[in-house]
Amino acid sequence: MNVRGKTAGFIVAFMLASAACSAIAAPRGTSDDAQAVDKARAAIAAKAEQALAKQGGSKILFKVDSAALREAVVTELRDDVYRTVREGRIPFSGLAMRDGGVEVRIAEPKDRQRVLAKLMPSTKDSPSGAQTISIADSGDGLIRLMPTEAGFAERLRELVRQ
Repeated sequence: MNVRGKTAGFIVAFMLASAACSAIAAPRGTSDDAQAVDKARAAIAAKAEQALAKQGGSKILFKVDSAALREAVVTELRDDVYRTVREGRIPFSGLAMRDGGVEVRIAEPKDRQRVLAKLMPSTKDSPSGAQTISIADSGDGLIRLMPTEAGFAERLRELVRQ
């Protein structure tokens, strides 16, 4: 402990001791005296708290790595697509994460519609009502899914709130 910390600790201890002595020595005859003692105790406690605050304290700062969060959102989206096509026994190929999104190739149009129908309800479950992913179907079987900025911002707010 440094000299400044020892000095501040000594001052705080001295103030508390003097308050205790004055409270013991004070006559207990009137309620005004009791109120004065309570005020003195409150003032001493406030000064002690200020002295301790001047010595320093702890601050915790949390930072969110937005790039890692984006990657986690895309990975989660890829896993959702994989789970959907596997559970639905839908033939697919080329499931990959590219350029901040997920691409999958599904040959049959009816199968593409089934996958999109299963993925769309999960995008509308967001509290803000904003769409969390954008879906582009090129028509030749390639479906590209990308997290929207609104969906990412909502996920970031949720993470910061936690």
